[in-house]
Amino acid sequence: MFTLQQLKCFCALARELHYTRAAESLHITQPTLSYAIGELQKEVGAPLFKKEGNQTELTEYGIAFLPHAERTLAAAHDGKRKIEDMLESDSGNISLGYIYSVSFNFLPAIVSRFQEEERNRNVSFHFYQGIKDQLLTKLREGTIDLVIASAPDAKPIRSARLFRQELFLVVPKDHPLAKETSVSLADLKKEKFIFDKPTSGLRIALDKIFDDTGIKPEIAYEVEECNAMVAFVSTRQGVAVMPKIPLMKTYDVELVRISNPTPFRYINLLWNEDMPMSPIVERFKENILSLEKTN
Repeated sequence: MFTLQQLKCFCALARELHYTRAAESLHITQPTLSYAIGELQKEVGAPLFKKEGNQTELTEYGIAFLPHAERTLAAAHDGKRKIEDMLESDSGNISLGYIYSVSFNFLPAIVSRFQEEERNRNVSFHFYQGIKDQLLTKLREGTIDLVIASAPDAKPIRSARLFRQELFLVVPKDHPLAKETSVSLADLKKEKFIFDKPTSGLRIALDKIFDDTGIKPEIAYEVEECNAMVAFVSTRQGVAVMPKIPLMKTYDVELVRISNPTPFRYINLLWNEDMPMSPIVERFKENILSLEKTN
């Protein structure tokens, strides 16, 4: 395949029809120009120039090839200019994936904080809410830039810890523990639990929490996400341990704090180290991480 440098040499010689002047216009030596033209002609499989006495002229193949070479160089130049404009610009797009439980307080706060700066006000956001597995798939594919989720993953996914998210006991309103100000995990030994599926970030955290306390929870149902957990609890199918979400107010459930110890999970910022990050995304990432360092 021919190179852009070969095309530049071809277009310069087609314009000057003189090897010395063409080489000078490109700030290269005449042998370098001659070699590039020779390699290009080998690639296209036809002579592009001919000699008429002391005059260099385009062949019919060269005449046919010239407009295509010029368009290719122009397109390459436009592409380079576009990238330069993007690097210099304070506008751009950020695609951000997140789990449900961070969408009420943390997510609006970090976006608002970022766009308070004058230079960031033209940045557009595209948001994707989902469960951890779905978001990590998009992150690996490169269809989203960053993810806020509860558990780090293996390479090429990198992570940085943002904050701890407290987990509460969720019970039906008429449950014996509903009126308690706090309970311990030991108080829950006889309960049936509504859990996330085993690969979810919340489930991974809960499995570790129960393992550390030596409690083997009885699982009534495994569901897809937090909303379903609350719905199942409200119909007395079991209890749940999960983060606080506003949706709970619409169901007949009560939130009870857990102590001795208080369970929590870490919320992390995730990115794909194999995918190039635009300056705008890098700036937003550093903005989030600087916020975490101040807390």
